[in-house]
Amino acid sequence: MFKRVLQAAVVGIVLLTVATAAGYFGMRVGRKFALNQLCCAMSQRQNFKVSVRETLGLVKFPSNRTGSLGCRNRVSRRHERLFSRRGIG
Repeated sequence: MFKRVLQAAVVGIVLLTVATAAGYFGMRVGRKFALNQLCCAMSQRQNFKVSVRETLGLVKFPSNRTGSLGCRNRVSRRHERLFSRRGIG
């Protein structure tokens, strides 16, 4: 009986931890999404991708100028398409 109670408590703690971490991550992505939406002309899908990548630390935009994120993002997408056509990347 004690073993089942302990298992239930551990499962509850793990679920609470995962839910809290997911909420915190979602809040951080949402902040970046809103900021990017105000300053950059991107589609919602692309804005979401960039926001998640920024939050995970996979991509950084060191400039604080408002248009740099949108410009740099568009340029990088063009390079990705160009390189994928040529089989370079």
